[in-house]
Amino acid sequence: MSGARESIYRWFRSRVPAPIRRALKALPGAGEMAERSRPRGSLWLPVRLAPGIELPMLLPEAFHWISYEGYEPEPVNWLTQHLKAGSACLDVGGHIGVYTLLMAELTGVGGSVHAFEPYAPNIEVLRQNVDRNGLAQRVTLVQAAVDSEDGGSVDLFAGDGTSEASLYEADSRPARWEVPRVSLDAYLRRVGVRQVHFIKMDVEGAEEQALRGGESMLRESSPDILLEVHGYGGVGAVRFLEELGYAVALLSGDPTTSDALENRVQQVIAQKRVSEP
Repeated sequence: MSGARESIYRWFRSRVPAPIRRALKALPGAGEMAERSRPRGSLWLPVRLAPGIELPMLLPEAFHWISYEGYEPEPVNWLTQHLKAGSACLDVGGHIGVYTLLMAELTGVGGSVHAFEPYAPNIEVLRQNVDRNGLAQRVTLVQAAVDSEDGGSVDLFAGDGTSEASLYEADSRPARWEVPRVSLDAYLRRVGVRQVHFIKMDVEGAEEQALRGGESMLRESSPDILLEVHGYGGVGAVRFLEELGYAVALLSGDPTTSDALENRVQQVIAQKRVSEP
């Protein structure tokens, strides 16, 4: 792909307001012409992670859209309002690093982010994004699947996309990778982290076992959790959190329960209930 095409594409996506882009694409034949001229493959693009936070990121082709649309506005808005400077965070299911970079920016030089990503193509992109933005001092990358048990290896199943690698086999995930596994409790003991303030977790159905491997940390630190639940694995995860004294709510703030989340993909916030005096 030509450098000129990439430069034009970057400028158009980052500088032309969305209403003008939509109007141009609505012109007869404009959509087809834009698709033919669009650069292919991974590309460095400016990404608006949150209001006032824009960083360059290496994006696989399927994720070029986040450079100009923003990324998951509701959870991002929650993070910008609640995550405090100096916090210790876990990004379980780091993917290519959108949340990793955002948390590193929000927590500042006194904060830390430990990002877990088992899928080799993803963590290589994640590593480049961290290095390009000078965040290696705040971000620790862990190439492993988070599970209820620590040590050894586990099978990871992946398909054509980069965002659906999972410990669960499915027709859409024909590739099998053997990857290291860690439990959160064992990992945190090894690296000497005694207090965790926040966890973002998106592990495509393996939520319950990932959380069970961090039971001691959840009991002792009571971190807030941004959790994407997937079907039965998510229901089990929410029930487990409820047993530990967590209240679970939708991003709108409305409370919810494990029973209401069955067979749904849903982002929720879990926070430890405040004990009555």
